[in-house]
Amino acid sequence: MNQDPTRSESALDGLVLAHGLVIGRSAEADYTLPDPAVSRRHLQVERVGEGWHITDLGSRSGTYLNGRLIQTERLTWGDIVQIGDAYFRFDGTRLDRVSGGGGAALCARNLRKSAGTITILNGISVEIRPGELVGVIGPSGAGKSSLLDALCGLRPADSGSVLVDGRNLYDHPEILCDEFGYVPQDDIVPLELKVRTALDFAARLRLPAGVPRSERLHLVDVTLARLGLAERATTRVGRLSGGQRKRVSVAAELLARPGLLFLDEPTSGLDPASEFSLMEQLRRFAANGCTVVCTTHVLENAHLMDRLLILAAGQVVFDGPPSEACAHFGVPRLTDVYLQLGSRSPGVAANPPPQADGTQGPANDEAIRAKAPVRRAATFPILMLREWAVLCADWKNLVLLP
Repeated sequence: MNQDPTRSESALDGLVLAHGLVIGRSAEADYTLPDPAVSRRHLQVERVGEGWHITDLGSRSGTYLNGRLIQTERLTWGDIVQIGDAYFRFDGTRLDRVSGGGGAALCARNLRKSAGTITILNGISVEIRPGELVGVIGPSGAGKSSLLDALCGLRPADSGSVLVDGRNLYDHPEILCDEFGYVPQDDIVPLELKVRTALDFAARLRLPAGVPRSERLHLVDVTLARLGLAERATTRVGRLSGGQRKRVSVAAELLARPGLLFLDEPTSGLDPASEFSLMEQLRRFAANGCTVVCTTHVLENAHLMDRLLILAAGQVVFDGPPSEACAHFGVPRLTDVYLQLGSRSPGVAANPPPQADGTQGPANDEAIRAKAPVRRAATFPILMLREWAVLCADWKNLVLLP
């Protein structure tokens, strides 16, 4: 198993897992990390069946997988392994060094957008920390969806800047778009396909070229389990309930393990139980290293969020934890905020973010390397195969073919 005992931290940008390896602080390890928090023989990576497993070798500081302390577990594509202060991302065949594992940081400054004489966004500045779950609320026409679109670059603001981990989204969309997942209000997966089949096609479109088939299928199964859809894996998407279809849409975006997940009204049309279940899932995603931003009009589950951004007339009138929103607006219940928004002029946020010159953030070589554009498989053949699968899934479609 020893490949080169002299390899050190500087060589850990890409560890190929051809024969397994041991990572530790001493020369006994295959690869060394000169960190006092790393044990002499800290972690072993070995092939078991079709997958790669990691095992903590009784280290003092422990081994963390996606923020959880683990003993032994199978790796899934996109997993983040933490050893001391070093982070590695598993890509199916290797461990790549990355700058961190807590989601992406987002910083927007002075976003402005208008349509003719109508002002949609009026100088909005927000700062969202890694691993936060942030809800964007406000009455109709307040600018919620426009703000979400500006933050993710789908429809950029007319002026202002959006930084993701210190890099300007509008200047570098080819780099930063790989960090995003976006779930619109409407379903984004073919209704005719079975759930597992639909997610497998989504994985083939989103994952880098060269990911082994066994790792891709394992990722799909793990994602199904995380979203509570394992028992519906062989059910057609169109036969699911509204809440289950929404979870399939979320699952399709989570396959690429985005650092930022944007959702536009994810609980729209769901019953109260489905709303709570979905918001609980989003809470867990944030806790496991995915920064989540969603627009919503449902306030019953706002306590699950880290922060609320409350908009009125294209401005942020509150930015803070849900527990402080009632006192800020002088209402007994959070649902009464909408009444207050209709009777007061927009003001400043309760906790306005600090001003910045648009250059702050970890824009170092390591962060840039972690977000380098990935090479994906050719999309046209995959899309054609998916359309053929949709046709075959419904015999009526085949009968209507000329």
